[in-house]
Amino acid sequence: MRINQRFRYIGGCVGVTTVYALATLPVLLNFPAVWPDEVNLYSPAAALARGEAMGTSVLAGFLPGIAHYTYWQPPGYFFFLSLVLRLVPPAHHFLAVRLFSWSLGVIVLLLGAAILRRLTTNVGWALLGVLVLASEVSFIKVANVGRMEMLALACTMAALNCYLAYRQRSRLHTLALASFLAGVAMVCHPVGILAA
Repeated sequence: MRINQRFRYIGGCVGVTTVYALATLPVLLNFPAVWPDEVNLYSPAAALARGEAMGTSVLAGFLPGIAHYTYWQPPGYFFFLSLVLRLVPPAHHFLAVRLFSWSLGVIVLLLGAAILRRLTTNVGWALLGVLVLASEVSFIKVANVGRMEMLALACTMAALNCYLAYRQRSRLHTLALASFLAGVAMVCHPVGILAA
């Protein structure tokens, strides 16, 4: 019985991810124009990927020293995005930025399913909750543009999942991991303070 329930849960997660992919397909096919915020967030990450200081020439002259040091946002997103950009040729950086956010959307959905699975005994209700999120317009928009909110949300949900695992089994390493992930969420976006 337990194995059958696990297969239903895994199948449901695959189904929700498929719905998410189909719901976001029109957005990806239209490939919306680059947002000014995307350029502002991409530029410091691209500089880091090239081995330069975390600055942005896009806002040079607007804030003193911003061409060399970007202090206007926490550095976590820039760091993680720079790791992705190192793997991709510069001609495909913009696509990589968008796919990074899209992939984080998938991770958020899977973490949401794991959290709801811990909070309810009914697999159907857990998957229905994640399905609602997967088809929600604001979530789809944020997950398909290069912004830092998705990384902070993924870290926050991972921290919550680890904390719930700690509450179930009282293993200290899961509590430590929850604390670490909450800290990562805080250095990725100001709203990450909610993870703590």
